[in-house]
Amino acid sequence: FLLNFPPDRRGLIHENDAARAAELGAVLRRTFGRNLAAGASVTASHSKGTGPEFAPERCLDGDSKTFWTADDGQESARLEFELPESRTFDVAMLQECIREGQRIEGFRLDIEESGKWRTVAESTVVGFKRLLRFEPVASRKVRIEITASRIRPTLSAFGLYNSRI
Repeated sequence: FLLNFPPDRRGLIHENDAARAAELGAVLRRTFGRNLAAGASVTASHSKGTGPEFAPERCLDGDSKTFWTADDGQESARLEFELPESRTFDVAMLQECIREGQRIEGFRLDIEESGKWRTVAESTVVGFKRLLRFEPVASRKVRIEITASRIRPTLSAFGLYNSRI
């Protein structure tokens, strides 16, 4: 996150730049202060093993050291999140377990509307963190469809946010 605020002749960040940085900080805190996916139930089409170590709930536990993953060789997978109630959001955040390497090469984000799935965003790599912005939508069910990955996909964090609050 390179802001390029050069120091002035006093060796300080100019007051105008400092004010804009403070405004940006407020927007980021307001947008990302509450993960609307928190409290969701999560299911996965594939998970490595049968125990809790790589269960789909790991991508919502807030622990950067835990993660969901599929079995080796399973290069596509689906995670479905059922929120406690319908929520409005316009930003989704995905994070891979980067210690395992960058694996996801293609995915889409779907919401359920009137009993049917609708794609709201698509992208390629996730890496350490991928933020997806789209028009505001309201749904109780959200799906990540991983369409391509290397070896097996991982996901250490998932979030939904409303930037228009």
